[in-house]
Amino acid sequence: MKNTNWEIIAKNLAGETTKEEEAMITKMRNEDLKFDLAYLDSKKIWNTLNKPKYSFNRKRIVFIRDQKIKQAKSQYAKRFIAKAIQYAAVVVGLLVAVLFTYNDLNSEVVYTTDNSKNVVLPDGSTIILNNDAIISYNNSLIMGFQRRVKIIEGSAYFSIAKQQGENFVVNTENYDIEVFGTKFNVSNDDDITTVTLDEGKVRLCEYSAVGIDNITMLPGDEVSYGAHMTQPVLCKVNSNVSKYWMKSRLEFDQYSIEDLKEIFKKYYNKELILDGTDIQMSKVGGSAPTDDVELIVKALSKIFKRELIIRKDSIILK
Repeated sequence: MKNTNWEIIAKNLAGETTKEEEAMITKMRNEDLKFDLAYLDSKKIWNTLNKPKYSFNRKRIVFIRDQKIKQAKSQYAKRFIAKAIQYAAVVVGLLVAVLFTYNDLNSEVVYTTDNSKNVVLPDGSTIILNNDAIISYNNSLIMGFQRRVKIIEGSAYFSIAKQQGENFVVNTENYDIEVFGTKFNVSNDDDITTVTLDEGKVRLCEYSAVGIDNITMLPGDEVSYGAHMTQPVLCKVNSNVSKYWMKSRLEFDQYSIEDLKEIFKKYYNKELILDGTDIQMSKVGGSAPTDDVELIVKALSKIFKRELIIRKDSIILK
């Protein structure tokens, strides 16, 4: 935004504009939506100030704005703002600057490519992103971290730090996840959002379609919902399956045959076909690296003492 626009807003808030300048502001608000929103937000801030509204030092406002852009990510900027709050005229200039630069300076977008990535949020919560996952959140220098993260694409495993009196919210395409301090997995695949709760408790709300009740999930619950579905689907699952992508090794004693079928289908795009129903996994131990499906199949062959054949879209146990 041009310096002249910054100055005219500041001047108007201080009650120093001429009739010609007021007419120009009216015209700009009618023609420029961004300018109008900025003006309204600035006026709200100005009206909440309890200190005397001294005349603006407009050169000082522009200078502070430039400094804020350069130092927005540093601890010095935070101390700089704290110091500036002592002066009502200066703080309004700062807040006006923040309003126009908020999205650029405070919106964090994190994405992954081939490998998973660990993200530590300002409140101590952690997120493990699967490959090709994208999240975003705002960390305002004035308001702080709002404990709200949007998962735009892919899968992510959340471990949310508890904070007294303030819940954490994960926004997805199909609903919001209200978190009470917990661990859970979220995936967005084929326009379906799936939440699998590992520990604690979450509540699903604000669905993309009206008329759907909130769902409070307990450990082991999995809920799937997409825009083309009339209702969410809730079922009990092995939560280890949903976070399988995080593991370096497959531990066979953690999974049933049905779990293995889901793992092969979901993570390796292969159907596990069993010839016979006499196979049990409840007391079987063993492991194999998750990044090599052939080694997993060899390990299963030894455990079952039967031959497994790998094909393009299936694994057949004979």
